[in-house]
Amino acid sequence: MLCASIGWVNHKRKELIRKGIKEEFMDINSEKEVVKNIQIYYSSRTHSQLTNVFYSIIKHQVIKEIKKTCYFPETTVLSSRENSCVNDFIRTSAKSKGSLNNECLKVRKINACKYFLNPMTKKGEDNSMIDIEELVFKGKKQHFCPFYFSRSKIQTSDIVFLPYNYIFDENISSVMDFDLKNNILVVDEGHNLESVCEEGSSITCSASNLNDAYLELQSFLLAAEKAVKVKGEKEILPPSRIESLMSIVENIKLYIQRLEIRDNNNFINANGFGFNSNIGKKLSPKELFDVFFEGSKKVSDQKKLKNSLTPDGLTPDNFQLFIDDLTNIEHSINDMLGTNSSQVLSETIRLFSLIYRLYLNHKDCIEKNELQTEKSLLNSYRILIQDSEIKDISKSNNKKRKSVTNNGKERLLYILCLNPGLRLNQVINESKPLSFILTSGKTSI
Repeated sequence: MLCASIGWVNHKRKELIRKGIKEEFMDINSEKEVVKNIQIYYSSRTHSQLTNVFYSIIKHQVIKEIKKTCYFPETTVLSSRENSCVNDFIRTSAKSKGSLNNECLKVRKINACKYFLNPMTKKGEDNSMIDIEELVFKGKKQHFCPFYFSRSKIQTSDIVFLPYNYIFDENISSVMDFDLKNNILVVDEGHNLESVCEEGSSITCSASNLNDAYLELQSFLLAAEKAVKVKGEKEILPPSRIESLMSIVENIKLYIQRLEIRDNNNFINANGFGFNSNIGKKLSPKELFDVFFEGSKKVSDQKKLKNSLTPDGLTPDNFQLFIDDLTNIEHSINDMLGTNSSQVLSETIRLFSLIYRLYLNHKDCIEKNELQTEKSLLNSYRILIQDSEIKDISKSNNKKRKSVTNNGKERLLYILCLNPGLRLNQVINESKPLSFILTSGKTSI
């Protein structure tokens, strides 16, 4: 299948050249114009399956057969930091202090990662077809970062190997630097795609997630004020607007914490949803939207911010502006610290964007009397709120302690998608691949 796809791509490429068509794009790494190639994005469920693809197909079949032909594809493998970070200091710090992504950001922020600073990391000059394990070994030996090296080759590779979730998990795909438009998307192990699409369209919002977003906005506010006063830089947003964003996030967190989940009408056994907790509460559409509209109005200190974006909390009229402001801050942080650095805000933006999308769809369905039809997105979702036990709360950091409810439990809001077709249609309609190939030895029709 891969050989056939590569052959077709090369035939198409030659055809375009014969016709004198020169679709070009700017290579962000070399700043040199190159002829736009049709790329193949080959995705599978896990990295281990991708490794199997490399060993069984590329190493033993493609390379063997490729020597008999006139083409040799350039490839790259996209992987998580957990699989590709070679900085022992960052990996050790992550075990005791937090996530690997956050520790990586901290070290890169002060230019203390020799692997990331190696010019080879961003040039992606190696054309060889190697898997993740080989790339990590080579990164350690030659002192470059495999994580960013592989991403530097996305634009110029003929084949990009990546796990499903990089495409179908909206939280991950939104920060990935690749474009499926007019390219070939191959999905192997397709029998797993349904669960991946459902998971990719679902969101779990914890009180600690919102608290992290609040703290990141607070840090940005301090850094922005300092940049304006000390360096004379242009203001991204007025401080009062940033304070208003912080207030909304904090108020919604408090509202979620205070929600009564022992409602006799909607009280359920959460085990029916596949969770370990014994209790939970299903939220109606009104209850869900109240969390974000009414909840944002509950000012904890009973004071309203002057000159704020939303003195009365979120409304249908200012909801999109709220999302736009968060997005501007996210882009500013990414520009200062490196691409896709603000993952906390990215997750928060995704949460609020989904809520706003569900709200607009729900409102439209009410007006058209279509609530009970497939056009209502909420018919494809289940909303659950529950408390989750936190082990060893005494050892939790201060942020975690602030985000828990009574008796050492943290409040969680689940927005669960039960229709895989929603995400699959969204990916295909928005990314517009030239071809979508779904293959599996276990898929039944």
